[in-house]
Amino acid sequence: MIWSCPLCRSSLETWPSGLRCDQGHCFDRARQGYVNLLPANFKQSKSPGDDNSMLQARRRVLSAGCYQSLLSALNTISQRHLSPREGIVRALDMGGGDGYYSAALSQGLPSVQWYVTDISKTAVKMAAPQFAPLRSAVASSFNLPIADHSVDWVMRNFAPADDTEVMRILRPGGYYCVVTPGEHHLIEMRRCLYQTVKPHGKPAVNDAFQLVSQQDIEFEFTLTASQQREDILAMTPMAWQVSLQRREQWLHSTLTDVTGHCRIALYRVPE
Repeated sequence: MIWSCPLCRSSLETWPSGLRCDQGHCFDRARQGYVNLLPANFKQSKSPGDDNSMLQARRRVLSAGCYQSLLSALNTISQRHLSPREGIVRALDMGGGDGYYSAALSQGLPSVQWYVTDISKTAVKMAAPQFAPLRSAVASSFNLPIADHSVDWVMRNFAPADDTEVMRILRPGGYYCVVTPGEHHLIEMRRCLYQTVKPHGKPAVNDAFQLVSQQDIEFEFTLTASQQREDILAMTPMAWQVSLQRREQWLHSTLTDVTGHCRIALYRVPE
């Protein structure tokens, strides 16, 4: 397995109740199939990460197909670069939330072992049933409990991370797929919420990675109900960044068409 002990960095092996390292540290498998590899003293708050309301809002938006264009583009890229080869291929959805993207991509790549991590226990609990037992874990992207050079593919969708950690866990020749918001992403909502709309900055990725490809995906989706207007806001950090007045202004807006603009950059670790 790819997991390493978050306490001593030894390899973790399967145990009747979950995972165990040779130093005797044990991590129980939850009923849903995930393990918690984020010790309490590693947390900066009692319940870090997205809460249930944000996760449910995101799930409703994604299930409605609003980001289908992004999923299709990711599917094309993963099919091209994650084709089966000799040996086991391991892919990590880092900061993957409820596992929407990786669970969907796994349908077209059944020979790939998919893993998902997120700092939110609630998110991992939602993701776990879509993956094999012990393939999902509560973990920080800044201190990954994953063995060195044990992963072939890391996917990061709109999630913070430490590129040094990504470089550490990827094998030579492994891929790093990064999705970030483009300049026009949710521009209609942002114009309603902010007096001055600042463009999203370009992601700064460690120079040690080699850029393989980069593309912008632009699409539109229509908000068909007031719940969707609330959900699209709730699934972003803007929900707690803006004033109540601006929030109400968006919720009562007559705008229905929203622009999605995502940038997909694919990097590779030199061999």
